[in-house]
Amino acid sequence: MADALDPRILAAAECLAELPVDKRAIEEARLHHATTLRLPIEEVGKPDVSTLGEYLDLEIELPPMLVEPGLIARGAITAMIARGGKGKTSINLNKLVRWSMGRPLFDELPETLKPIQPLRSLIIENEGAPGHFQEICQRIVTCNGYTPDEVKLARENIHVWGDGGWSGLKLDDDKNLEMVDRATRETASDVLFVEPFRGLWKGEENSSTEMSNVLDSLSEIASNNSCAVIITHHERKSAPGDGGDAMDTARGSSVMEGVCAVMERWRHVKNGTQSELSWIKSRFREAPAPLRMEFVRDSWSYEYVTEDESARAVLALFIQDQDQYFSVADVAKELSDHQQTARRLLNKLTDEGRLVRTRKDSAYVFRYKPDGDSEREPLAIS
Repeated sequence: MADALDPRILAAAECLAELPVDKRAIEEARLHHATTLRLPIEEVGKPDVSTLGEYLDLEIELPPMLVEPGLIARGAITAMIARGGKGKTSINLNKLVRWSMGRPLFDELPETLKPIQPLRSLIIENEGAPGHFQEICQRIVTCNGYTPDEVKLARENIHVWGDGGWSGLKLDDDKNLEMVDRATRETASDVLFVEPFRGLWKGEENSSTEMSNVLDSLSEIASNNSCAVIITHHERKSAPGDGGDAMDTARGSSVMEGVCAVMERWRHVKNGTQSELSWIKSRFREAPAPLRMEFVRDSWSYEYVTEDESARAVLALFIQDQDQYFSVADVAKELSDHQQTARRLLNKLTDEGRLVRTRKDSAYVFRYKPDGDSEREPLAIS
């Protein structure tokens, strides 16, 4: 690739690479300015404007997806929101290990959380002891029945920063950020996983300016390296109630809601006996229905809790518009099924605390419940 470049460009790049970090940006700006001065006057400052017809005729690719359906994309940030100590490290490590082998998170759901190819990743873990982190990785890779070839893929495709413990990196420090950018480039990673987001920058998380700066820097790394960035962030102590917006669960400034292309929520349900992964924002595709799973300590992995496909279809409908109420007739139409079938499914999901039910104009309507299982006695409807 480098051999095809103009020798003059290579010479300029070599000169810039030899400069100290604090002077490189200044000289890059000077080089850009000097290049602009040498352009024909008609090309300098020309607005990049086209007619709608010309624009629609352009071949502009959507962000290339790494994990379907549209959940991880090159050049974009995906954020997982979770309370501390709920296993967000474990579920993400399981994802990355399986993606490194080209496998979906669960074999039972081959089209959900499915990588387009074996993915390379760089993990920057900043929480917990390195020995424990190494033990988790070892169990996931060796205790889940993977073939020798799959284990080899995981060992080669996944990269870990340092010893897997506290790194000392701060993403609002230019030198640290350049190191992360360089490591992402040198490992040719498809995914940069940063965990936890709050522990890797010094700013005030309630400041929109300071959070914007670090998220913009991560977006730049994603864009420069054509990779995806996955971060984990802590949830507020008090999640939104029945009328709240699920995206309000993220702690600190609301800037994250705008910058991240995809936002996941990870929480314990069924009195802690199961965990649920759901999507509260999905920019590129319709989000799948929430996934429920059980933790297996011996292999430090998760087993999918099998659900009725019709129930998953109902949940997928509700997850797309979490503030909207749907009637039995609405759901029956969506399923192309009888209202009796729709009513049965809605009752079941309400009894499980996954939907909220209320009366409107002498009939019951339903809405997605993002804040956990209901402990109240279910109200039956006929």
